[in-house]
Amino acid sequence: MLQERFTDLRTAILTFPPTRTWLHCLLVYAVFSAFALSMGLGSGLLRPSVAELSPKTFVLLAITTLLSPALMEELIFRVLLLPRDTTRVTKPRLALISSMSLVAFVAAHPLSAWLFRPAAWALFTSPEFLVIAAFLGVASTAVYLISKSLWPPVLFHWTAVLIWITLLGGQALLKGFHQGQP
Repeated sequence: MLQERFTDLRTAILTFPPTRTWLHCLLVYAVFSAFALSMGLGSGLLRPSVAELSPKTFVLLAITTLLSPALMEELIFRVLLLPRDTTRVTKPRLALISSMSLVAFVAAHPLSAWLFRPAAWALFTSPEFLVIAAFLGVASTAVYLISKSLWPPVLFHWTAVLIWITLLGGQALLKGFHQGQP
């Protein structure tokens, strides 16, 4: 079992999907984006605005969000927890594993706030944030299972976070939490 996980990890890292697979992943991203924008704008969690970032700060933000949360979370919650080859498991077992992975992914956000960012607790436990995070997890799972590659869910997760921080009010929310303001 452990050998299988490492083989899946290695293969998922080394696999770069063909264009047709990327197009299928793009469709999933479009559905996620429509849902997240509708939910986020309707609830007030997302507020269109351009973050005031210097070019250097933007590059640092892009690099750090690529590494964490995108790369780190997708390695853990998709590649290490989900089977790369879905034919190795029954459909009910795949549904169970995927559900458990999703629950862990969503729960990791409040846990992360509790352990590392206490000032972000209110944001990372808000129902709107958690619903959008859950849908991101579902979409990332779908993209991983479609592509059998680490890279589409990483790109998907990374762009969602980067767009949220730079264009949809995420910077103001996170900045307020860093300053101890809700």
